[in-house]
Amino acid sequence: MSSLSNQDDETINIKKGEILFLEGEFSKSLYIIIKGTMQAYKEEQFRLIPVGFFREREFLGIVDVFEDRPYSSTILAYEDTQLLEIKKKDILGLIQTSPYWLYQLLMTLAGRLRGIQDLITEHKLIDSKLYAGIEYTENDEIVLKKKIKERSKNSK
Repeated sequence: MSSLSNQDDETINIKKGEILFLEGEFSKSLYIIIKGTMQAYKEEQFRLIPVGFFREREFLGIVDVFEDRPYSSTILAYEDTQLLEIKKKDILGLIQTSPYWLYQLLMTLAGRLRGIQDLITEHKLIDSKLYAGIEYTENDEIVLKKKIKERSKNSK
């Protein structure tokens, strides 16, 4: 991680139970976990609901910083944790000078997107009319399954 640092980046040590940032605070930096684990919480009807668990080499605050929005969740140290803080103003330069860093960032985003897709599939959260108002019927499903089975046979 140290090869990613520049003079404006800062290593931060957070003790177990301490808050890195609060849901709704202005996003000024993203963070990479060097050592330790962090947990994300969202406030819902005056309760804190755990929504994510992050380990070494994972990014925190990515979407919020890139969209220039407030942090979307509260991040708490699950154990003593060391992080690298990358200030918003330094991100573009880092992308240009460190392709590996950009690759890690994209892998993190892709993994989170896959997790969301799996969650949607697992809980069948997709409405048959969700996409462009197209209705997906039982017959459509049968036809699609046949096509998938055919394609699977042909690709072997």
